Amino acid sequence: MNEAVIFIVTLAGLGELPFAPGMAAVLGAGWGWWLRSHTKYWYYILILQVILAIIITNIAAAMIGKDPFCVVIDEFVAAGFLVLSSLRVIHVAASLTLFILFDYLKILGIHAVERLPGGFGIVLDDIAAASIAIALILLVSKVSKLLEGSKGKV
Repeated sequence: MNEAVIFIVTLAGLGELPFAPGMAAVLGAGWGWWLRSHTKYWYYILILQVILAIIITNIAAAMIGKDPFCVVIDEFVAAGFLVLSSLRVIHVAASLTLFILFDYLKILGIHAVERLPGGFGIVLDDIAAASIAIALILLVSKVSKLLEGSKGKV
């Protein structure tokens, strides 16, 4: 069982990469593009992944410690929200970049979420970072559209 848990939380060993395993997991979230274009149930699938990630990372944390570096399933699941939040490549690229930054810096309350017990803290801090990144990109996009629309009215 221990080997199966490690296999899952490291995404088949991706978390064992010597450099930026979390970033590799984020970039591997391209599955979201395919998922979004092929099913109307992607919200449910993503929520199920969150629940399963919390459960499995909780088990992993009990085995190897709180949020070890090799656990990358949390980044992968959170990146699913980023990829599925927009079909525009520029929005996805920007939100992925901000997510990596926010997840690393643990700002805007993300550190408080990380302190939740077990799998909740491991997974939900990444979802918080993703949510803030998405909100910021949507805000910038809306403001940009408003400014573009007001150019001809001045």
